[in-house]
Amino acid sequence: MDVLKSDDCPLIVYVDVKSPYAFIAFRPTLALEAELGLRFDWRPLTLDIPSYLGSAEKKDGQVVRSEGRSPRTWNAIKYSYRDARRYAERQGLTLKGTEKIWDSQLANIGILWVSRFARDRLAAYLEAVYPAFWRRELDIEDLSVVEACLQRAGAPVSGFREFLAGEGREQHDSLQVQFHERGIYGVPTYVLGDEVIFGREHIPYLRWALSGQQGPAPDMAYELEPPRGAPQGETSEALTLYIDFKSPAAYLALQPTLDLIRRTRVPVRWRPFVTYERELPASASDPGRSQRHRDVRAASRQAILTKYAAEQGIELRFREPGVEAALALSVLTLAAEDPLPFIEAAFRAYWHDGLDLDDEATVQALLRRSGLSAPPWTAEEGRAALAWAQGEAEASGIVDAPAYVVGEHVFVGHAHLPWIEELLGRS
Repeated sequence: MDVLKSDDCPLIVYVDVKSPYAFIAFRPTLALEAELGLRFDWRPLTLDIPSYLGSAEKKDGQVVRSEGRSPRTWNAIKYSYRDARRYAERQGLTLKGTEKIWDSQLANIGILWVSRFARDRLAAYLEAVYPAFWRRELDIEDLSVVEACLQRAGAPVSGFREFLAGEGREQHDSLQVQFHERGIYGVPTYVLGDEVIFGREHIPYLRWALSGQQGPAPDMAYELEPPRGAPQGETSEALTLYIDFKSPAAYLALQPTLDLIRRTRVPVRWRPFVTYERELPASASDPGRSQRHRDVRAASRQAILTKYAAEQGIELRFREPGVEAALALSVLTLAAEDPLPFIEAAFRAYWHDGLDLDDEATVQALLRRSGLSAPPWTAEEGRAALAWAQGEAEASGIVDAPAYVVGEHVFVGHAHLPWIEELLGRS
């Protein structure tokens, strides 16, 4: 089975039962399938989490073992769970963090089984497995438990053990060895023709592409279900926005964010955040696999951002790794007036003109060109101010840029703009 080929399905969907992001994507993806009247090819990608995030084990909610996870990695993991949990709650689902890294192969091979022998019961099988597992009610490493899920879904059980030991295992394992070499690194991943697209924020694009590409392609966005139960945060009257000039995601977020600011008339506090390359786990048993995962992830992100940049009429000119923009960012810690003219000039200088935003003369020239009267400062003072701001940001839960703080919520990425606008309200 080729990870990029499907005989008669317009879209391949890769998921893993133990992934929180696949969990909150399975219902929206099923809804898209039903909305379009199509049948997608659902397949498992059993994640090797320790190879790129290190490993940990909890007991009664407390970490009792951890290997290869730096404080920054822990912060990123904590943010991911908080983010997934709030979107799960909007779907009426419960997401409790797992207390160990589960081996999800049995439940994942169940996806292959149902897809092959009872395709009309696939949605029911996913509903039988996903919600119960994330409520911590399901041992997906127990074969009898997985068989009970098959039975609950109305799928055949007879023959599953033979499938698990033979054809199903072969299909599962053949997929796993192909992922990195074919540009796939995580879930949910969607394969649309020659495109490999990671993340449910691209469902608007998938809908557009699968329904005839009428009009301009939509921007990435996490589509919202009406909130269920308790309100998902109070309406806010202010927005704090963290950016990094060297972040392509922050650059692509600028115009959509400015559009939202104009609609809501919300005051904005611009703050700097120095983005960094994801660290490799120190305890990785296969450093080569860890490096491949990071490389594939970086290439995938670059490709998808380039696609969305083209829709904005932006040509991204990616720089070599290690190029910084720290000195320009430090201006955001010192400016006493609206820094937006400088921000727009700095993004363009970095991404279009290839200028060095860590050079004092360049930054001073941008200040003059944008008309921003920042207080007198030296490069040393600027770097010291930025280091302090970075520590403050990381302590408050910021893990990447762009990041938006609205009331009690921290959102990373402009795909969250629908929820952010809901919280800000319209004036």
